[in-house]
Amino acid sequence: MKYLLVVLFSCLFIFNSCNTNDNQAISFVKIDGDKIPVLNLDNIKDEPITLGLSEIVSDYKLIPLETKEECMIEYAHPYYSEGLLLVSTQHFPGPAPLYMFDLEGSFIREVGRGGGGPGEHSSYAVDNVMIDKDFGEIVANFFPVVQRFDLQGNFIAKVNRPDGFRGDAYRLDKDTWFTAGSSAGYINQIKDSSLIIFYDNEANMSTKIKRSEFPPKTSLGFTPNGFSTSVYKYDNNWKLSIQGIDTLYRLEGKSLIPELIVDPGSKAIRHNEIISQSEFLGSLDFAVFAETSQYYFIRTGIVSEAELTEFQEGYWGGVINYDYSLLLLDKKSYQVREIIIEDDLYGVCEPMYFSGMAELFDNKHMLYPLQPEEISSKSEGILENPKLSEETRNRFAELTKLVTLESNPAILLLTLKDRIAFD
Repeated sequence: MKYLLVVLFSCLFIFNSCNTNDNQAISFVKIDGDKIPVLNLDNIKDEPITLGLSEIVSDYKLIPLETKEECMIEYAHPYYSEGLLLVSTQHFPGPAPLYMFDLEGSFIREVGRGGGGPGEHSSYAVDNVMIDKDFGEIVANFFPVVQRFDLQGNFIAKVNRPDGFRGDAYRLDKDTWFTAGSSAGYINQIKDSSLIIFYDNEANMSTKIKRSEFPPKTSLGFTPNGFSTSVYKYDNNWKLSIQGIDTLYRLEGKSLIPELIVDPGSKAIRHNEIISQSEFLGSLDFAVFAETSQYYFIRTGIVSEAELTEFQEGYWGGVINYDYSLLLLDKKSYQVREIIIEDDLYGVCEPMYFSGMAELFDNKHMLYPLQPEEISSKSEGILENPKLSEETRNRFAELTKLVTLESNPAILLLTLKDRIAFD
């Protein structure tokens, strides 16, 4: 297990598990007086539990997106915060658009646009969008350019990052930003020796927290990166789950404070080691990607396919696929369960989307993009599936009238329950 402790601790004691889990998946370490839970993924013995959407959500809203020439969407990637809905798509090889809609699906405007001037970009993909209500702005990564807009979609400024850093930019305070570096893989640029950097609006670096583990200097070969760094905000604090490190951190000022340790166990991806692709297959990575007042949301993935080629010394590319799982860790009882989410509302949502791709917005909302092609291809099977309730089939029939192959997708906005019944 790789613990990166960024601050000095006076003591470290291992405590016996004192939770309600019979499988002993949880133990504790004491760090500087704080008891930190340690989740061992090898010790989760309970079988996955399958839950319908109706069992995990308190409310939901179907939002058919307006279809018009100014906002045509091929594949929707939605973002949400307190009534503000943004949807990115791709118009390859042209610049990727980012559209703003209201909660009835009416098109409002495009945020940013293709071009080379202020508020314009030439990226074919929108890497990430952060709706930051604390500072009243939208931060969009039109890779490799990050731009700021107000909540009405008006351009404010470009976010200047230090040379070599192309990851997402997050605002710490009025004058300070931070970006995650690398914690696994080869050393090619300054970002590859950095765990996290802090910088001002002019890209002047103020603080750099260095990574502590590196691959062998004298060896050539493949060393895996695994999942990308997960960054989210909860209770007005930034949280970071960083690839290759088994700790979820809370950002306090410019210090990383450990909050949860996840031991990936015997199948863990061997970060910063030179391994063969055959050794990479079957290995496991994870990310703590969200939390609520009750749960940590943890995504795990076992490598099911890896076809990689070194196209430049130290740079590998190709196909990597994972078999994903979704774990909920109760922050109070320390019960942990793997859950499989099935769609008993419309019958169309794929369980793997919730396990492998879904995000949590405002610590309580999930979004599912209902693509016209997906609805059309599943129509006959859903309408004739006797295992689905009549109510579900009727909802789906109404959905097919709203979303057709000629229309834009719809977005299913889901509000999670505060507490989910596992038994």
